[in-house]
Amino acid sequence: MPVPSHGLPHPRLWVLWILLILAHPADAQRRDVVVMKNGDRLTGEVKKLEHGQLFIDTSYVESAIPVDWLKVERVESTFRYQLEVSDGKRLVGTIQKISSAEAPNRDFIVRNAGIETRLRASDVVALQSQKINVWRQMKGAVNFGASYVSGSTDSAINLDASTSYPSTKFEIGGNLTSSVSGKTESGRTNRSSPGLEASRL
Repeated sequence: MPVPSHGLPHPRLWVLWILLILAHPADAQRRDVVVMKNGDRLTGEVKKLEHGQLFIDTSYVESAIPVDWLKVERVESTFRYQLEVSDGKRLVGTIQKISSAEAPNRDFIVRNAGIETRLRASDVVALQSQKINVWRQMKGAVNFGASYVSGSTDSAINLDASTSYPSTKFEIGGNLTSSVSGKTESGRTNRSSPGLEASRL
């Protein structure tokens, strides 16, 4: 059921907001270094860790390369990340992965504001690059669809848009579902359902 839009931003403003997020230019080229246990070395941007796979974006491959996180020997990066540990704790800071032989069960280092936190690398279950401002940290998606019946004046246009901002302590997001349908001679029906969500992590 459509939600009354009194007091909420106009749907077009929601769409513009999300499009600005998606169109924001990418970060400058990064020089993170990942060394595998078999000696292979990758240089580029460490994008994220999810489902046991570390994704590295390099200049010589079109898409990010996934590697097995448990087979990574070292990671060197001067950029900041948000990460999640297996117990649900979330941290933010620059990261370094050293050899487990050098520091058993303490081979992953997070540095933030002069404080160093050591973890077991296998306990790190997710990480993503922390952008330099709120706009770049936000994630969004837009889906658009249209239909038309041949030989009839029936038509429909649908738009779904969403965006979210994750931090170490909370996540806030917005979404918009909008549709226009009907016959040309009998007028159109417009329906818009904006929404906001927030959760404490």
